[in-house]
Amino acid sequence: MAAREHRGSDLRHILILDLAKVLTYGLFGMSYDGDYMEFKADDEPEVEAERL
Repeated sequence: MAAREHRGSDLRHILILDLAKVLTYGLFGMSYDGDYMEFKADDEPEVEAERL
């Protein structure tokens, strides 16, 4: 659609900006779908399986 519009067109400008927003969100989205690592408190004793 943007290719059919004139270079100075406001519609072309809006379409290109919206496309850039979608691409930026898709490539650089900061959402995290995995599990977060849990850290134990410092005063919690280690279990035998955690010792090296």
